Amino acid sequence: MIFPLSLPWYTDTADSFFLPTVRFIFTKVHKIIGSVKPVDSPSSSSLKASAGWTIEPGVTYVIDQLLIITERYEDKYKPELLPVISDIYHFMENHYNSQDFQRLSNKKWIWTGTGFEEPEKVYLQTKSSDLVLQPYLYPLPDEFRSSNLLQFFRKIQCLECQNTNLLIRVEKMIQTEYYGGGKSKERAKADLQLVVNILNSIKDDKNVEGVLLPIKQDDETLLILKLAMTDTLLEDAERLDEWGQSEPLTRRIKNLLDSYKDGLSVPKEIIQNADDAGATKVCFMYDEREKENYGKKLLDKNMLECQGPTLWAYNNAKFTKEDLLNITKVSGATKGIDTTKIGKFGLGFCSVYNLTEVPSFITGDHMVIFDPHSDYLADALKHKKQPGLKIHMQKNRKIMIRKHSQFEPFNGVFGCNLDTSQKEITFEGTLFRLPLRTRQQAVSSEISNIPYDNEQMISLMKIFIEAGGNLFVVFAKCC
Repeated sequence: MIFPLSLPWYTDTADSFFLPTVRFIFTKVHKIIGSVKPVDSPSSSSLKASAGWTIEPGVTYVIDQLLIITERYEDKYKPELLPVISDIYHFMENHYNSQDFQRLSNKKWIWTGTGFEEPEKVYLQTKSSDLVLQPYLYPLPDEFRSSNLLQFFRKIQCLECQNTNLLIRVEKMIQTEYYGGGKSKERAKADLQLVVNILNSIKDDKNVEGVLLPIKQDDETLLILKLAMTDTLLEDAERLDEWGQSEPLTRRIKNLLDSYKDGLSVPKEIIQNADDAGATKVCFMYDEREKENYGKKLLDKNMLECQGPTLWAYNNAKFTKEDLLNITKVSGATKGIDTTKIGKFGLGFCSVYNLTEVPSFITGDHMVIFDPHSDYLADALKHKKQPGLKIHMQKNRKIMIRKHSQFEPFNGVFGCNLDTSQKEITFEGTLFRLPLRTRQQAVSSEISNIPYDNEQMISLMKIFIEAGGNLFVVFAKCC
């Protein structure tokens, strides 16, 4: 029976030479238990049974043995300890129980080839293009990459492989490392080079988010990383002003809705605006697609609630510059608007808030998204008081690619095509998107606490169809 000389033998530290028989372990597993439990080699099976000797140790004792190895490890002991470490991992893989392994929380016990690290600092799969990420993350050595062991290491939350998310995670680890002050010049220089290597590795990833960039400074022992603003700034996005009133925009809209309680007011006002704009065609469509289909890459995570069932409204007239200016005065009624007109982008447009929290539309090469709460677009807004965005799509191709889920619902609706590979991104007409107010939105809304579900939408469409003839008699230009 050969036991590593670098580890203590249990009888070397035992309180008594005579030990209770029920505490003995059979020698077959002596390497993974010998420092924490007594072992022997009984001559017969009857003796083992009568003495109470067991063949398999408990998981907790094997964990104790591993922790002793991690405490005593030195490079010179590697040849004799590596087989023991392998045996222990295979035992753990066969006896995995998450409750037993809680003792290993915040412990460095995963072998990396030169020492031990916590599971969340070890990744399992490697490829030739991988970066050297030490001392922040380590690859699992080849000898421990059997299919069974890999499955075990995944259970204990080891990382999978180098990818964009993992590399940005390393950037954040480096950023945190320097919060407490500087390191040596050599360490800071090496970390800076690692950041540069990471940036070069992820530069072609169109969906990258949360990138950190090094900031130039004079202290050679410091490395300061700041969040790149590519995720939040639109190249030519204009903010939508509240037009100067001190009363909160959401409250003004809520008060205006008192004049438009009738659900039919929504299509009626949309037809009015289309008629005033000179449109000859108006179409509506109820879209039942769920938000999960378009929730991966958005201007803000809160926009996920606006990616579900939607009422679409199309007309074949593009907004003029004046129309765009007027409608972005969200609650309208500026002195410059001709109030003798039926409702050209005046108070009537606010009727859409009966159904939605965040209306939007596309016309020509612009997209406008209204956010009266300034909550749903928070990551894309430069100022909290901004009630929305006007985006020049032609000048913001990169953001449309990076945040593609935000724009994808428009594709294929009444001929809309926002494919960023085409020469010009434009729409001949105007297309409104009114995502229905969800129950979750209604709870916190300052505009309306009434959600709009599928049943209500179907009812509205039936009423609209019945009243449609009368509406189109009034608005003669639209057909």
